[in-house]
Amino acid sequence: MESDVIQVENVSFAYGPSLVLSRASVKITQNDFACIIGPNGGGKTTLLKLMLGLLEPTEGNIRIFGMPTKQARNRIGYMPQHAQLDLQFPVSVLDVVLMGRLGHTTLGPYGRANRAKAREALETVGLRDLRSRPFSSLSGGQRQRVLIARALACEPDLLLLDEPTSNLDLGSQNDLYELLNNLNREMTVVLVSHDVAFVSKFVKTVVCVNRSVDMHPVKEIAGDFISEMYGRDMRMIMHEHAHNSGC
Repeated sequence: MESDVIQVENVSFAYGPSLVLSRASVKITQNDFACIIGPNGGGKTTLLKLMLGLLEPTEGNIRIFGMPTKQARNRIGYMPQHAQLDLQFPVSVLDVVLMGRLGHTTLGPYGRANRAKAREALETVGLRDLRSRPFSSLSGGQRQRVLIARALACEPDLLLLDEPTSNLDLGSQNDLYELLNNLNREMTVVLVSHDVAFVSKFVKTVVCVNRSVDMHPVKEIAGDFISEMYGRDMRMIMHEHAHNSGC
């Protein structure tokens, strides 16, 4: 029996006088792979931050695993859109991943158990052998995998990612989606993305955000245009019913 991981009920949010979300409702079930899409400024990242408890709704209610968002944080792995990491800072790959253990350790050096969890997360993303390398020496795709490993280091049941494939080439994007597809076997995955043609090969649910929110399952369609453009079998989004959200 499926259980609800994310419940967003009639949530509105505004930055000052500017209304960003209006009476949005979202329900994500266990082991779903959901993609949040929509135009720039439509509220995608805001919705993700509300799910994380980084923002408080103006009205409405959000529960994660049946709990208030702040109580569920230790079960959520998060990869922000722009990681605040200075590439000139001499930090190793393992050091970056260990940041994901901050909520699972006391003050002082990371112990053996925390380092083991960090190495396990790196193995999951296929980069364990690079754990001692400087983070700045990695390719763009490898850096994104390290940041996903950082999110996995907290042993989450829910993985939230904001534009994980931004600035990656097409091959690296597809590799990253394959990784997320594998992770989805063990946890619920929700990501924000503009790469609908790629993401729709893997996702099960599409959350279309443009101030209001509509949810749709993904339908497979034949697309010669997509095949020609990307050189591989891809899918696009087909909504089961018409909607007025503008997506």
